[in-house]
Amino acid sequence: MNEAFKKNIGIMSQSMIKKLESTLILLFGLGGVGGYTFETLIRAGIKNFIIVDKDIFDISNLNRQLASNLNTIGLRKVDVYKDRALSINNQINIYSIYDKIDINNIDNIFDNINNFNNISNIFIADCIDDVSAKIEIIKKCHNEHFDLISSMGTANHNDSSNIKISKLQKTRYCPLAKKIRNSLKYDKTINPTVLFIDEESIDISKNVDNDIHISTIQYVPAICGMKIAEYIIHHLIFN
Repeated sequence: MNEAFKKNIGIMSQSMIKKLESTLILLFGLGGVGGYTFETLIRAGIKNFIIVDKDIFDISNLNRQLASNLNTIGLRKVDVYKDRALSINNQINIYSIYDKIDINNIDNIFDNINNFNNISNIFIADCIDDVSAKIEIIKKCHNEHFDLISSMGTANHNDSSNIKISKLQKTRYCPLAKKIRNSLKYDKTINPTVLFIDEESIDISKNVDNDIHISTIQYVPAICGMKIAEYIIHHLIFN
């Protein structure tokens, strides 16, 4: 085992560590949630990744996104996170895709899984906020029987104790989850595992004098990202 990660031994057995090392994570989205998911999984010892994002860092990311700083503004998130990942563990295998997910390229993106050798487990983490793209990912994972966890909305919340993981059909309050449920209502067999916040959104209008509609406090997406990583790790080795 890499000496840098020996503190994982004890919580995890050697066989558990080997299982993580042979796992491939396909991660969609490297924003406030996805960045923390990605780095937590790296530090847990997972060594194989495909990361997908069509975004660059801008100044509005500074309040919450892990790899956002004054030096990364204007840079592609997939490039910054790939460099950051290799600076943590230079033994990982990582393939980055700078692209927006849609019905036309979803199959090609998943085909990159075939480029990885000696993989015993595959897990998909969806941390994007584009509704149509999320639906394509959810459908693909359902049809191909890939393990998936999908993040719902995290904006306009400030209480991390209400972060929950459940099946999509059991979610409430979350507008993003409602949109996805409505889009999938004609096929009730599609019922992915999702992370959502189990409370009404905060009415932020009383705190602002302009047309701001979305507000995100630092710790909520960070904790959501780590909870997704926790779920994946538990699914792979503790259940």
